Amino acid sequence: MKRVAVLVPSFTIEYCYSLLQGVTDYFKDKDVQLIILQTKYGKYSINPIDCQYWAGMNLIDIDDIDIIIVFSGAYCSIIPESDFINILKNSTSKPIISIAVDLKLPNSYSIRINCKNIYNEIVHHLKKIHHCKKIAFLSAVGTGSPEAKERFEFFKEALKNNGLTFYSDLIYEGQFTIAGGESAIRERFEKAEDVNFDAIVSSNDYMAIGAISVLKELNVKIPKDVKVIGFDDALITRYSAPKLSTVNQDFFEEGCKTARIAEQIINGVKVDKNIYNDLVIKYRQSCGCIKESNLSEIYKNECRKTCKENQIANSFENYLTNLDEKNNLMRLIDILRSSNTLRQFHFKMKFIIEQCEMSEMYVYLYKEPVYADYERKFTFPDTIELYMYDNENTNKSEFRPGIYVKTKELLSSCCNNEKGNFIIQPIFSGEMNYGFISCKMKNTKFANYEVYLKILFKDISQAYEYTDKIIQTEKIMAEKNSLMEKNIDLQLQTHTDELTKILNRRGFLDIGQQNLDIMQELNTAGYIFFADMDGLKAINDKYGHSVGDKAIKLQASVLKTVFNEKDIVGRLSGDEFGIVALYFDISNFENLKQRIDEENKRISKEKNLPFVLSISLGYADLSLSTDLKILLKEADKNLYKEKQIKHMNRRLDIHYE
Repeated sequence: MKRVAVLVPSFTIEYCYSLLQGVTDYFKDKDVQLIILQTKYGKYSINPIDCQYWAGMNLIDIDDIDIIIVFSGAYCSIIPESDFINILKNSTSKPIISIAVDLKLPNSYSIRINCKNIYNEIVHHLKKIHHCKKIAFLSAVGTGSPEAKERFEFFKEALKNNGLTFYSDLIYEGQFTIAGGESAIRERFEKAEDVNFDAIVSSNDYMAIGAISVLKELNVKIPKDVKVIGFDDALITRYSAPKLSTVNQDFFEEGCKTARIAEQIINGVKVDKNIYNDLVIKYRQSCGCIKESNLSEIYKNECRKTCKENQIANSFENYLTNLDEKNNLMRLIDILRSSNTLRQFHFKMKFIIEQCEMSEMYVYLYKEPVYADYERKFTFPDTIELYMYDNENTNKSEFRPGIYVKTKELLSSCCNNEKGNFIIQPIFSGEMNYGFISCKMKNTKFANYEVYLKILFKDISQAYEYTDKIIQTEKIMAEKNSLMEKNIDLQLQTHTDELTKILNRRGFLDIGQQNLDIMQELNTAGYIFFADMDGLKAINDKYGHSVGDKAIKLQASVLKTVFNEKDIVGRLSGDEFGIVALYFDISNFENLKQRIDEENKRISKEKNLPFVLSISLGYADLSLSTDLKILLKEADKNLYKEKQIKHMNRRLDIHYE
């Protein structure tokens, strides 16, 4: 049996969905194990949490993978092409089939579209049939996408081949989105009279839809005043008004063809390194070939022959609105409500995979969760434990069967040498990565599986943390007497500040982070404070460091007195303190500062200090991050503002004196 890996950034991108449908349809009756890895865009993702998906990219460098299919066009719309090529170059030496981008690697093949001929046809059509002379272009070259660059260059070449002038001021730059098309036009035009072209060709359909929307706002009539042609034949083109003329790639067939070529390469058949697919032009209402009053599902091809639309496209719309699938989601949420521990999750696994339209599920967990910093390369532990599984086909289900595997060899272990379609994705919550989940799909409704898995990730990660807390509590209770003495000694040695006898920096960050995790896990109110003594340098300079040390000790005592007993107070450096304040209501911040000031005055007088202790505070809301260090940095920013206000007030006091 052959093993094929598919790298896709997202299941919810429409053309990625169609390509996957084609790939899975071709392999459905083959002796092939298809492993689908949804990776998002790593450190290039807009949402930092999405970097967690990128962990799957580390799994492809194994001997058991025969070939890798990569949706490079989708990746390179976000990731710079050179960076993406280097990522793949350093990730695997296996054969790669790249869709839409020529990676130019020794082990890569590319499947691309023949844009040259189609742009010649579009420009020829606009000139000859619709008598257009000034044709504008909606470009996405600024995204760095190789496809965008290629489409722009072939558009310019087509103008030249058809004897039309290229006007650089008729190039409008935007993103591959409806909003991108809208902003590209809105930024350049304020009224209909300013529009100085009679046709516009777009890099993709979404940009074209956005452009049409703004042109309509300006009272530019489509297609009477301006003809519009898109690219990709997205589902939205069938329901836009007017229906958008566009270029059809037939992504489903392209997926089938990619799978067929992958099979040939695996079996030793020699194939061309660069393969091109032909395109089909669909002239609809937005260029004037079909009247707007005609509501039939038709278009005209390049020979001006009227054709019927392919009804298969409606399957995507139908599945999105399928009531049974919505009910599955509701039942899944109900099943998971009482799965507080990992064992409870396993107990319900049989029902879970039924609702998620899977035939098997394997959950692999690390011994300890791994913090994933999206700015750094993710490195997972060497080994991972098969924590639980349920297999409908073999009617087997086990909890912690004692199986450990090397994490990099996970793809070889988790699919049991069965043919079929598998999704393997990291399990994560926030910045913490817990392991991987492997699922065998019963169908190819990928967007549904993305929703199912997101729900499962949250439940598994919460069960992991809750189970871990129970285990730790049991260990502490079982070894209470001996551990108490050892913990006291350890606390004194490693966590206590020698001068103030409160937590030192290490102790505060360790214990503070633990308390922060619990606060956020239980959705408990609270704030992080960063405090800095005022004028310590002046005290040291005038009275000596022994008096300065006394001031630090007394200030630590004030903070411990004012904050609650359960709050975590630590000394971060010379005159800096950190506080994790449980249940604190920020509306009481001014009262808190007043209490600290009063206690500072009281203790300064009591200890006969030749000065009055003073300290400034900054705070951070827990909603900003789950990382204590990040929250302290945010609190430090607010502290700086507090210091500025105090400095300004002192200057005003001196002025009025």
